[in-house]
Amino acid sequence: MRTSCSDRSALSCCVAVALLAGCGVPPLSLSKPQTSALTTRADLGRSWMLPEAKREPLLYASNLRAVDVFSYPAGRRVGKLSIGYDIGGLCSDPKGDVFVDSGSISSGEMILEYTHGGTDPIATVQSKFGFPLECAFDPTTGNLAVIGNFDSGPENIAVYENVTGTAEDYEDYGPFYNFSDCVYDGSGNLFVSGDTGTLGELPKGAGAFVNYKLSLKTDESVLTELQWDGKYVTAQELPPDKHHALLDRITIAHKEAKVVSRTELAGNQIKFKWLYSGVALGFEGQNHHKIGFWPYPAGGGTTHVLNGYRKRFGAATISVAP
Repeated sequence: MRTSCSDRSALSCCVAVALLAGCGVPPLSLSKPQTSALTTRADLGRSWMLPEAKREPLLYASNLRAVDVFSYPAGRRVGKLSIGYDIGGLCSDPKGDVFVDSGSISSGEMILEYTHGGTDPIATVQSKFGFPLECAFDPTTGNLAVIGNFDSGPENIAVYENVTGTAEDYEDYGPFYNFSDCVYDGSGNLFVSGDTGTLGELPKGAGAFVNYKLSLKTDESVLTELQWDGKYVTAQELPPDKHHALLDRITIAHKEAKVVSRTELAGNQIKFKWLYSGVALGFEGQNHHKIGFWPYPAGGGTTHVLNGYRKRFGAATISVAP
């Protein structure tokens, strides 16, 4: 299965800048590149978390059937969620709750919700249609969008009202066959990317997607991961050579989507995942076993790398301390 879409009350006013400014969290110091060795002890069969983890921002990164938790920005391993099932996407809400898309043939597919620094899920939502691949949280409504699919057929996206079992699903029979990612902007509009140069938008309160064809840098480029940077929907554009990645900032006006600027991330086989506090976070290398941090929107080379981990990372999110 492919692994890879992001306060239900007063904190929503902070969301428009939370990813970019961190809601008061100091930005990552962009100094010379450095490497942090990661702990590789197995800790199989149990979840754990150091007590101090609850007091700081946390980076959640999935690998196989577990989620490793690191302090941010130091990169010290402070916990692990032992899920026990295949993991799709990760996303989080403004108060620090983390959503884990997971499931198996025997257990069924589900979305697990954890509090910031918690080791046991506080809620479980059953997936409406197959394995959940990506998710995104809407801070304006408290809804959760989830991309999923069965073993055959196109992927669908469902919106779970207030993160409950009540869901409205939207089948993908337009220009997409496979959704790559999903994200909400600061106004509650839902965006999806696919395996083409098309961006889909479900305007807040609408019942159907509007599709926009983007002019990418090359005809062979594809759109993949999406994030909201506080002003623009940002999409990863992957050129054919894959020796770098482009982050396209997209604006929509007068029923037209346009790339207004691009940030180039230097590296090989980059899988962009998250924007937070002036930093673009992603995985690097053919096996995606490195976690890299790039300055955003400046771009260029990595300023910080978490290296030495043997497993392949699939999804990531930053959880803010409540």
